[in-house]
Amino acid sequence: MTDHDKRILPAETDRMPITQPSVHPSVPVSDSIPLQQSKAADPPERRKWWDARLLVVIIATTIVMMILLITTWLRPVPDLNTYAASWGELEPFHAYQSDDVHNQSLVSAVEHNYIQMVNKTAEQQGYKLTVNAVTADENRLILLYTAETNDSRQIPRVSSVKLLNIATGKPVNASRVRMNGTNGNENRQQYFGTATMRLDHRQNFPREIAAQFRIMSITPDSASEPGRIRYSPTLLVHFSLAPQFRTQETEIIYPNQVIQWNNHRVVLSRVELSPLEMRVCFTADKDTPAEQAKRDEIWLSPRGVISEKDGQSITLQPLGSRIVSHDPYTFEHVYYSNLLDEPDSLEVVVKPLGTSTYEDTQIVRIK
Repeated sequence: MTDHDKRILPAETDRMPITQPSVHPSVPVSDSIPLQQSKAADPPERRKWWDARLLVVIIATTIVMMILLITTWLRPVPDLNTYAASWGELEPFHAYQSDDVHNQSLVSAVEHNYIQMVNKTAEQQGYKLTVNAVTADENRLILLYTAETNDSRQIPRVSSVKLLNIATGKPVNASRVRMNGTNGNENRQQYFGTATMRLDHRQNFPREIAAQFRIMSITPDSASEPGRIRYSPTLLVHFSLAPQFRTQETEIIYPNQVIQWNNHRVVLSRVELSPLEMRVCFTADKDTPAEQAKRDEIWLSPRGVISEKDGQSITLQPLGSRIVSHDPYTFEHVYYSNLLDEPDSLEVVVKPLGTSTYEDTQIVRIK
């Protein structure tokens, strides 16, 4: 099995029983007298004294070995899915990302201080919405917000998030908004959420944003009427985006790596890298008829991007994929990004669509 194979396959821990090594005490032997004669020459009192001393040595050795084994068993094992660094006032989002969603781009951004605190609030009719923080690059924007009610109404989720570029009055997102969230500490009147969206390249990078939210709530059952679903009025929060987000340019690489299986040939043609997103493009052989190029068997299923730094590697998970509309020969995969870690190498893991065997999986170097 190659090193690449080990990184793709799930890690397996061999559970071997720990056995205490047997202790074989050594008995001093005279250089000039054979062992048998030496034992025979010892008087009974001396043999008892040797036996007592050996018994003490054996007991002491056993105690030491037991202490070492017990402390080894009790030593905590590091949890690779948790993060040691605190997120400060954003800690509720930290726990949520670690346990439920694990937005790897957001985790990387916060750990590298690539985040802007906003802390602006809108409030109406007992509903309160706070934009806590935002991070962005020219490809993607991630918003962190908190929704609250001031009574017994419970919040299962925020029903909609819309972001408008104030300069143009148009939405900033080029596709649907990905929304996730959780209630904090079992407090059903409070909800921590994230909204992730791809920015529209046809517009200039937004400087001022108007964020519109609607909160869904549920009134508890009562003696007079059953619980009902209600929605807040539109809650509007204005904020500016920090200049650092506008100056972070996308790195473009043209690997031109060929991937072949059976009678198909696909080229890893273009990669776009930014702090919050990785986009990987594959191009079919131009000799392939356009109709055939659209078929599933030509294209690859995303499995992740292996990012390695100082001998440690993580797998960045896929976010989505699409056929590029203006080019039937090109297929694009989107992944989370940890570019702020400045990885030593990046490798994309792919498998042809429609295949299920591990042997079809391939790893291709990006950089």
